Amino acid sequence: METRHLRVSVRDTPPGGADATKNWSGATERTGTEPLQPRQPASPPSLLPLSCPLQPMFDLGNMAIEFYSTRDDDSIRRTIEGCDIVINMIGKRYETRKLLPTSPDGALDPIKGSRINFGFDEVNIDIPAKLAKISKEMGVDKFIHVGALSADPDAKSHFSRSKYFGEEAVRKEFPEAVIVKPAELFGHEDRLFNWQGEMGSRLPAIPMLEDGSGLVQPVYVGDVADAIIKMTDDGPHAHHTASVDKMGSDEEEEDIFGIKAHVAGSGGKFKGATLELAGSDDFTRREVMDFVSDLTSLNKPAVPMPEAILKVVASAAAVVPEPWLTVDEVDRWGENVTLDPETDAVTLEDLDIRPVRVEEIAFQYLHRFRKGGHFVLHEGYHANEGKGFNDPGAKVRSIAGNRPFV
Repeated sequence: METRHLRVSVRDTPPGGADATKNWSGATERTGTEPLQPRQPASPPSLLPLSCPLQPMFDLGNMAIEFYSTRDDDSIRRTIEGCDIVINMIGKRYETRKLLPTSPDGALDPIKGSRINFGFDEVNIDIPAKLAKISKEMGVDKFIHVGALSADPDAKSHFSRSKYFGEEAVRKEFPEAVIVKPAELFGHEDRLFNWQGEMGSRLPAIPMLEDGSGLVQPVYVGDVADAIIKMTDDGPHAHHTASVDKMGSDEEEEDIFGIKAHVAGSGGKFKGATLELAGSDDFTRREVMDFVSDLTSLNKPAVPMPEAILKVVASAAAVVPEPWLTVDEVDRWGENVTLDPETDAVTLEDLDIRPVRVEEIAFQYLHRFRKGGHFVLHEGYHANEGKGFNDPGAKVRSIAGNRPFV
């Protein structure tokens, strides 16, 4: 599989270091495109938005796009060569399939062959480990790997299990790597809320796993992007100055954000850090569905379905190239993916990033599912004027019952 590969030379100098050349693997994925947006008005654009064909937004000479294959080590080395930082954001929510079953060597094999092209184990374990190993061999200063908050060796979902073992494999190959573990993402191209809107606009009812009690704690993709950008900056931050005063010294390791890490040498003050990133609120899957239904005015009922029956539906849906539902996603719907309040990992709060709430962003892209868009409401944006957001007559309501999203 040939993949767009983005190599970015960032010319804005961070407080604690010189110019850095950054390698963004998976830059055309949903997570990968957000860090490619200009994050600071005072700095030149350092990243690329997701659009096909890709549209450069860099100063002349600051970006290079190369093609590579994750199954070709030489092409990976060519893209990593000369890079100071490598960020791996490669991922897929489903296992891609071939048209016909083949053997491991690529020969047609209708009997014992497999239609799986890129499976979860290859995408989430083998590829990250390969990138980390090659990066280490080539002297890369910092390796940042985007995993998942759902990563668990005992998870029912193959995706979540493979994410866990992928993080372990990266640690083995590049012990100083920074692991970023976001919760379920929301934003303009998310799957969490857009999926509900798409299903509500196409189906008479929306399938739901049993009572929809699985918990999610969505995090805004822009907050995750800001956290990744901070990981690439070795300069001191105000409330961590004491931890980085000894950078470059030979003293013993210090405790930074609750983890042990050397602040001297390559990797900077975030060397070996683990980030667990989640929003400020958690919701059940049923609450998410009700919120989208309310916001889009589709008012499509949620249909509770037993796991076995929903998996049959998902198996039938998985025959298309880009399935709207898979059996593994049904397993993920049953997982509780929330931030442990006692975690020792780095959080958004530690990074001085205020989590964006769902209500602040969702209306911007979900109103398109309304019949006629948001202009059909003649009352306009002040429909709630004079009423509380929880009053029976309120036109616009909140997911949590007390916060406006318009």
